[in-house]
Order: sequence, then C-alpha cells, then structure tokens
Amino acid sequence: MMNTKFSTRERVLLGVFVVILLGVAYYFTIFRSTQSRIDSLNSQISSAQETYDAAQEKRQKLTLMEGTIENFKAQGYAERTIPSYDNLSNVMTMLNGIMAAADYYDLSFDSLDTSTVSGKTLRGVDLTFGCNSYETVRSIFNNLQYGTYPCCIDSYTIKNNTITLSSSTSSSLAGSGSSGTKSNFAVTAHVTFYESGDGTITNKSSSSSTESSSTSSGS
Repeated sequence: MMNTKFSTRERVLLGVFVVILLGVAYYFTIFRSTQSRIDSLNSQISSAQETYDAAQEKRQKLTLMEGTIENFKAQGYAERTIPSYDNLSNVMTMLNGIMAAADYYDLSFDSLDTSTVSGKTLRGVDLTFGCNSYETVRSIFNNLQYGTYPCCIDSYTIKNNTITLSSSTSSSLAGSGSSGTKSNFAVTAHVTFYESGDGTITNKSSSSSTESSSTSSGS
C-alpha cells in the first residue's frame, strides 16, 4: 500500500475544498428547503393577516350598521322591507303625499335599471319642487329617506331664491313652477327606489312615467 504524504499547503487546500463541499451540500439539502418552507409560512401568515384585517373591517362596518339601526329604532323609525316589482303605483301615492307639502312639484321617472347583480330593480325619479322654508325642504327629504319604501337620495341641489338678483338676471325666478308659483327655495333631486325582482316588463317604466309625471300647486 502506497503512503502519500501531503504537504502543509495541500492539506490546507484539501480542507478548504471539504469545507466548500460541505457548504454546497448544506445549501442544496438543508438551507434551500428551509428557506422555501419559511417563504411558504410567510406567505400563509400574510394571507391570514389580510383575511383577519378584512374580517375586522367587516366587523367594524357591521357594528356601525347595527348601531345605526338601533339609533333609528330609538328614534321611532320602523324597519322597511324592499317591495316586490312592480311597485310604481304605491311609490307614486307616497310621493304625491310627501310632495303635497311643497308649493309645486314635478316628477319624472327614469327607465328601470335591472342591471344590478343582486337581482334588484332600481326605479329612479327626478324631483323638482319649490318651498317657502328650508324646514319644509328638510322635512320632505326626511320623509323620502325614512318613508314607507326604501330609497336613496342620490343627489340634490337647493337654490335660495331670496338672495338679491342682479339687474342682468331675468325676473322669472328659477324656482317658478309651471303654474307661475314662486318659492323661496327651488330644489331638484334624484331619488332611486328599490324593488325585488328583475323588472321583466322593461317598457312599463317609460310609459308609466309619462302618464304618471305630475305637477301640483300646493297652495
């Protein structure tokens, strides 16, 4: 058997090579596997954190909603159920009753919107009316918002006609109704009423809105 003696330099190089070989083996067999596992755990932790944050946000919204509902109940507002399609005649009756407080009013219904993913039918209506006091305007909006049938006041504008007009302004106020009635406050608003069902009679809204649009002089 042949005995080989390594010089000091060769032994050092051999040791370095063994260390490198062990390091490479550790990297591919242990480190990469461990790092992959850590990355997977970090991803799961991140996903769980996002789910937790979403759940917390939902819980806060539900708590706020429950508080709002309880507040409305405490004020005497009753729970309302979304009516079934077609609720146009009932909506018209409610609107005519609420708008009777105005000096004049006009209603113009939109075409039905059945594009919602929730299967609801949206019935939009443009309101134009005049009142002599802001309190009356506010009362009308409150009666709409908390009325018999669920709705959303999407937008509104209130013009104060008591402000002094310039000499270049027409003497015919924007708040004049078709009957010539002038009011201190001229209001336009868009309100959407909700109904359950898909509103299969799609042409009924346009024909009914033409027939049912009305202008009334309150005094």
